[in-house]
Amino acid sequence: MPLHRTERVEEAIYEALAEVFLFTFKDPRLPAVFNLTRVKVTPDLQQAKVYFTQMPDEDADVEETLVALDSGRGFLRSQVAQKVRLRYTPELVFYFDRGQRQQEKIEALLKQARASMPPPQTPETPNE
Repeated sequence: MPLHRTERVEEAIYEALAEVFLFTFKDPRLPAVFNLTRVKVTPDLQQAKVYFTQMPDEDADVEETLVALDSGRGFLRSQVAQKVRLRYTPELVFYFDRGQRQQEKIEALLKQARASMPPPQTPETPNE
């Protein structure tokens, strides 16, 4: 199976889920700021890993969001099946995308390291 097909399916599922979350899927357990970051489909198209971020991103809040997404998994899958024409609609598995949180930690550490370093000294040029 060409790599391009999985990429097209990933993009189609991402767009379908984004539309469903925006207009159809309403669960009070979902946070106000909830974003899909990416969808990864297995090569056999049997499973789709759906990654998301949210604010606040505390562990307790993430767990509550995962419970809400798991309880609505059947509905979400049926909506994807209606919007994306595939012989078999992949099973949806949700994951919190920790990449953004890790990136922010790394940037803070780099900023702290730069602040503790002495400023670079410029070599003096002789007057001619």
